[in-house]
Amino acid sequence: MRKTDFYGMNIVSFLYAAAIVIMSAVFLTGCGASDSTESAEDTETEISSGVLHESGDYAASYESGDAAGDESSDACASWLDCTHLIAHAGGGVAEDDGEYTYTNSMEAFCMNYKLGHRVFEFDFLPTTDGDLACTHEWPDDVELSSEEWLSTTVDTEGKYSYTTMVIGDVYDLMLEFPDTYIVTDTKLTDPDDVAAEFQILYEKAAERDISLLDRVVPQIYTDEMYDVIMEVYDWPSIIYTTYKTRKDESVTADDILSFAASKDNIDVITASRKDTRFQDEGVQKVHDAGMLLFVHTIDDMDELVSFEEAGADGFYTNFITPDEFLEECGL
Repeated sequence: MRKTDFYGMNIVSFLYAAAIVIMSAVFLTGCGASDSTESAEDTETEISSGVLHESGDYAASYESGDAAGDESSDACASWLDCTHLIAHAGGGVAEDDGEYTYTNSMEAFCMNYKLGHRVFEFDFLPTTDGDLACTHEWPDDVELSSEEWLSTTVDTEGKYSYTTMVIGDVYDLMLEFPDTYIVTDTKLTDPDDVAAEFQILYEKAAERDISLLDRVVPQIYTDEMYDVIMEVYDWPSIIYTTYKTRKDESVTADDILSFAASKDNIDVITASRKDTRFQDEGVQKVHDAGMLLFVHTIDDMDELVSFEEAGADGFYTNFITPDEFLEECGL
């Protein structure tokens, strides 16, 4: 998928998918919503082993059915046909008392699916027993086994009990919601660590349905990481994300683009909103190399519009919904 396609005929797929999102009122049991309008503390809906808290703007959106998912929808030929937005760390969770990010939780997935998101970025760290936990960091910086991780809840200062997940849980959600894709943030860069993490990604998918891997979009941080992950699987689409080299003056935009453009399956460059290498003329360089530029992480619509007007193609976000983006940007 290249930029010329993204704004051409694939906009039809995007608008078709948006129509499905708006029209459908079918919720799968894995992410069912409650009819209650009580406080978040009193409106817990079971989701597998966890609870779904309904409050704030998120609850209002999916109680009204504005962005309900369709269990039969499979409109996107690739993740780039689906959206200009990626739900960061599973997407944010809005409650009456505040907003919570980096939860990587089942509740985050469910809430943001119902708001229309179809592409979800998750953070992963290896457990002590050879699994991948969905987490940005370990509590108290102590590595846990998968059993220990799943017996905890996501830390929200004791206010809510968001459900922790491992990669198998994410795959199970992907099977239940066949129009979803995930973007990986696996953190580690040592080649042996990278190989181990992606082997786990492969094996856990193979236990269920190997085709799940075609809906996994790896993020790589270095040139060397590309060869390592391609030894595991022939990934259809890859993102070269630049946050680990943003402050490294020895790595230029031209260095990254030269490598990425040489690989047919690197479709996107993702840069921090603070990464000046990919601003101004850097945006055009990405496009000239035949790739798209996504920016992270943006929750302010005015800032998003500014980047979009400067040429950015997509965005990682915690709280901006596809409907809001479509209304504001008309894409």
